[in-house]
Formats: sequence, structure tokens, C-alpha cells
Amino acid sequence: MLSACTTLKDFVHGSWIGSVAWLDRALMIVIDFLFGPLTGQNTRYYWVFLAQALVLLAIVHARQGGTLRGLARFCFPRGAMTHRSTWLDWQINLANQFVGSSVKLFWRLSLPTLALGVSHAIAAAIGPAPFLIDWNLPALLALTLLVAVGDDFGYYVFHRAAHSIPALWAFHSVHHSAERLTPLVAGRVHPFEMALSEPVRAAAAALVLGPALYFAEGPLNLVTIFGISLTGLIFGALGNQLLHSEAPISFGPRWDRILVSPAIHQLHHSRARRHWDQNLGGLLSVWDWMFGTLVLPVPGEKIEFGIAENVRQPHPHLLAAYTRPFLDIGAGVERSVTRVVRRLRAPPPGKLERP
Repeated sequence: MLSACTTLKDFVHGSWIGSVAWLDRALMIVIDFLFGPLTGQNTRYYWVFLAQALVLLAIVHARQGGTLRGLARFCFPRGAMTHRSTWLDWQINLANQFVGSSVKLFWRLSLPTLALGVSHAIAAAIGPAPFLIDWNLPALLALTLLVAVGDDFGYYVFHRAAHSIPALWAFHSVHHSAERLTPLVAGRVHPFEMALSEPVRAAAAALVLGPALYFAEGPLNLVTIFGISLTGLIFGALGNQLLHSEAPISFGPRWDRILVSPAIHQLHHSRARRHWDQNLGGLLSVWDWMFGTLVLPVPGEKIEFGIAENVRQPHPHLLAAYTRPFLDIGAGVERSVTRVVRRLRAPPPGKLERP
């Protein structure tokens, strides 16, 4: 499929379209978007992970006594893929391919850069490493998992901030305004939120990778299998692609306190006030358990998705999804300034204003 994608790109480049720079660039982005699930490049939706999700759905459906005829409905709930909210998911996913790279405000704060910075800081503080570690396969496996844990802690920290700080919530609310859950909701993210969250996650992961680099002897590479992230495969098998789905898959009260199951994350998207700002982990729910933001699913509980109950959809179309956060932030700043001005103009306590 990668060769087919390359052939199509070469054909477009060689046609008259190649002489129109902006059009050529736009078609390259669209081609990458369409072929991404097949090639695994620049996509959240690689076919390997989608296949893992379908296998897990089939297993759960069979264990629940489902029939082969009902499997399709279990995997693709009625109306989910044709809902207007899902149509907006498609638009945001594609639009982010065009604008995502242009708003990478902190692109220099990547994991490799920050990890090297941590390594150099350790060396500056205590000198050269007193001993070096030969990172054999077992050690690299452990390191790969620990880096993923660090990254997920960074995700939790930023995610909690996005639910606590109004300016960040303005961007994050685009994700939460989805009214149906499909895997496409994973990419329903405002580009500014992506730009702000990536350095936080990278910084947390660098606290793991940096010391490893300090003690490393020779090159250090995280483990992949056929070019696919090991942690991606592990958590894919555990239903990571189904976190944004309506499949009622729980790992049970014990394991739901450690791993994020689809049922755990569905509660995070619930409109009900009792579920607001809960279940903030991405891969691990142990952070929620530790910091008091965990709520466990109740078997048979009906969940409606969206911002809040009785709240009109704030992002009915792509333009609103991209611009409404800035308007909300501006309105918040205006309210804050107004409150400050009123306090400054108010008379001191116990002093009457002159008529």
C-alpha cells in the first residue's frame, strides 16, 4: 500500500497539478489522510490497531452470547457513523492534517530534545555516569513500557489542567462536544490543544528516558515490532482504539482501577454532572485512582455523550469548532477584567460612597 500511495503521489506531481504548488500540497495531504490507515504513516487509525479492536469486539460479543448476525450492530451501533457529530469528526481529522503542523508552537520541546536535556543536566550535576548499562532486550522492553507510563502521566497532568483551567477547557471542549463515540473522536481535537499537550507529555516521558540516556552505552532505541510501537500493540490489544466507542467493555472493578477500559472512558464523555472531570487517564486509570478522579462504571447504566445536559451543541460545524474556543477565551478575559475594574472602583470596606 505504501508503494501504491507513492505511485499516486508521483502521478499527481507529474501532472499539471504539480505546477500549482498549493493544490499539489493539498492533494498530498489528502492522499496521506486516505492512505494513512493502510500505510500507518501520520495516522491514529492504522489498520493493525483497527483489526485488534474488531477482534476484541468479536470476543466480547461472543462471550456475551451474541450471534454472528448481531456482531455488525455491536461493532457499529445504529446511527453512530452517520450522525452529524461523526461527520464533524471526519472534518476535524482532515482539517488538522492541513493546519496541525502550522500551530506546533513548541515543536522544539520534543521527547528526544527534552530527554537529552535531562541527560546533560544529570551529567552537569554529578559528572559522567559512574557505570554504563548495556541495554539488552529485557532492559529495553522495560524502558519502553516505562516511557509509555511517563507519557501517560504527562497526559493525565495536561488533561486534568484542561478540565480545570477555563482557557484550556475552551479548546478541550471541542473534543467533549462529540455526541456519538466512534474511534474518529480520538482525532476530534483542536490543533491548539495538540500543540499545548505534546510538550507536557514529552517532559514527563523525558524524566524516564533522560536518565536512561545518561547511563546508556551505545545507541538506545525503544522496542518496536515490524516498525509498530510495542506499547501501541499492547494497549491496542487491550482496546485502546475502542476508548472512543459505545461498546460497553469493562475490565471489572479491580482492573478498571489500573487500566483505562472503554467503559471507563465512556464515563469521561458523559453529559451527567456526576461524571464531569473524572477518568482523565489515557492508558492507565491508576492516576485517577491515586488522585481521586476515578469513577467506575455501573453495569447497565445508560450514558449520553456531550458537553452537559440541556446544553446546545457549541460546535455544530468546523468553523465553530476552530473559532469558538477563541471567542470563549475572549469572553472569559472580558469578564475577568470587568470584575477587576469593579473591585478597583468599589469603595473601601466601611466607607460610604459620596452621593
